Amino acid sequence: MKTASHIVGIDVGGTFTDILCYNETDHALLSAKVPSVPGNQWRGVLEALHALGIDLGSIIAFVHGTTIATNTILEHKGAKTGLLTTEGFRDVIEIGLTRRLVGGLFDIKFDRQMPLIDRSLRLEVPERVAADGTVLRDLKGFDFSAAAQKGSNRKASARSRSVLSTRTGTTRMKRRQAKPCGVFCRAYR
Repeated sequence: MKTASHIVGIDVGGTFTDILCYNETDHALLSAKVPSVPGNQWRGVLEALHALGIDLGSIIAFVHGTTIATNTILEHKGAKTGLLTTEGFRDVIEIGLTRRLVGGLFDIKFDRQMPLIDRSLRLEVPERVAADGTVLRDLKGFDFSAAAQKGSNRKASARSRSVLSTRTGTTRMKRRQAKPCGVFCRAYR
C-alpha cells in the first residue's frame, strides 16, 4: 500500500477541469488540465487524478473549487431566482458601488451588465434593523404569503434572502430563517 502523500487542488470549470497536486514525499508539484464533463463533473475530477497517476488512497488533503456556479450566475443560465430583501434595499444589488472600477463614473459609453436578479423578482419586506442590531421595525406578524405568491406568479423556481444589519444567532435571525422559508419557499415548490 502506498503512503498517503498527495495534497490535491481541483477546479471544475464548464470547459476544463484543472488539477494541481503537491507530493509531500518528493516535493514534486504536478498539474494537468482535462476536459470537464457537463452533467457529470465528477468524471472530470477522476480523469484529472488519472492524468497525473494519483491513486485515491494516496491523497491526504483534497480541496475542490468550481467556477460552474459562478459562470451560471454571471451568464444568467441558472434558475429564475426571487430575492426577499429589506424594504428600501431592493435595488442595491443592481446599483452596486457608486464608483465604477471598470469604465469610470463619467464614461458615457459605460454599459452596465444585467442585474443578477430581475427587479420584478426582488421582493421587499417591511423590516429595519440598526447597524448595532437594534430592531427598529420587526417582521413579527408579517404575512409572507403575498411575497411568496408574487414570486410564484413570476415563475421564480429558486429563492434567496438578503439580510441587512443582522447578527447571526439572534432570535430575529432564527425567526427570519424559519418563517420566510416556511411560506416563501413552499410557494416555489
